[in-house]
Amino acid sequence: MQRKSRNDLNSFLRNFFMAYQGIGELLISDIDSDMLDDWWYDESIKDHKTNHNYVKQLFNFALSREYVAKNPLGKWEDGDDEAREINIFSPEQGRILLEGAPPELLPVYVLNGWGGIRKSEISRLDWSHVDFDEREIEVPKAYSKTKTRRFCYMEDNVF
Repeated sequence: MQRKSRNDLNSFLRNFFMAYQGIGELLISDIDSDMLDDWWYDESIKDHKTNHNYVKQLFNFALSREYVAKNPLGKWEDGDDEAREINIFSPEQGRILLEGAPPELLPVYVLNGWGGIRKSEISRLDWSHVDFDEREIEVPKAYSKTKTRRFCYMEDNVF
């Protein structure tokens, strides 16, 4: 495990166990799915996906060392995010965002917000992927999160 990952995992473990410090000494074998559910839906948790991965790593390690008899992730093994609401900018919020955007970030905001291209994909693109005549942007297979080549059409609000 890389140093940054180890530090992040240590920080995560401290925060998780601090949430349960009032119940006395807590062993990893004491953690059950109800405790994980309570922690998972805590409003103060910022990065559920990363923390889910940490929990998964932690219990995989504990299983391999026989510190636990089973993995309490159980029913939410893949990170049940149903409780989190997806927010979409209103036209007014989008206008405010674009008016306040630094000029060098404006294309990133437009392509990400209205062009259907992920930030990580945008950072890999160059001008050779943009076809202004056809009004489309190619996201090559090697740059795509889904590892499939796709074309994003530039609507009037993007073009």
